[in-house]
Amino acid sequence: MSNDAMSQAEIDHGRETFLKYDEDQSGTIDDDELENILRDMGFWKSAEETLRLTSQVCERPGAVIFSEFLDLMKLLKANAATQEDENDMADCFVYLGGSPDKKGNLDKARL
Repeated sequence: MSNDAMSQAEIDHGRETFLKYDEDQSGTIDDDELENILRDMGFWKSAEETLRLTSQVCERPGAVIFSEFLDLMKLLKANAATQEDENDMADCFVYLGGSPDKKGNLDKARL
């Protein structure tokens, strides 16, 4: 992933966040530091979920460098947008007569 999908303000904020949580000032974010970032951002991820995410963007999961951190933030942002779209679609389905468990039929009269 490239940084061109992020604004300069987002990159600057990412750098501030990265430096804040790089507690040992190693130039990398380890798993514990990353879990703290994700938790503070409202992403409650298990260790397994965190590893799955980092393995998508990192050469060495467990040692996330800044450019990989930006890629991870873009991935989380894209996943959140997809989840929001899916939630909106589910809300429409329920409004049109479907049940919240995504089963049932739509009411043609409501279309």
